[in-house]
Amino acid sequence: MLDGKTIDVSITHCSGMALAIAGDYGIDLEHVRQRSNALIETAFSEAEINQYEIKPNHQLEVTALWTIKEAHLKRMRIGIRINLHDVRITKLKNVRSLNQIFSEVKSPQGDSKCI
Repeated sequence: MLDGKTIDVSITHCSGMALAIAGDYGIDLEHVRQRSNALIETAFSEAEINQYEIKPNHQLEVTALWTIKEAHLKRMRIGIRINLHDVRITKLKNVRSLNQIFSEVKSPQGDSKCI
């Protein structure tokens, strides 16, 4: 609370890095790594899987899309307590490719990446 007002804060951490932001925002950092089919099927609807051609061996793309979804869930203040198929990434505004929506961040250890 600040001056009697509640302030929303979103926090995340990855590989020794941490971020926090106050306000009506959600943020997320994730390790870029291969995700299992089971996780993909849990996290993304069939429409998302087809639209974005989500496959386990597309590590960067899957991680980027998951990061977008989790940040949005944090912004909505509901986290991952709901069916993840109920929140769908339907359109990425002004994005021609997934490379435009993220940048790689090297960890202080230098051997792993987060986005």
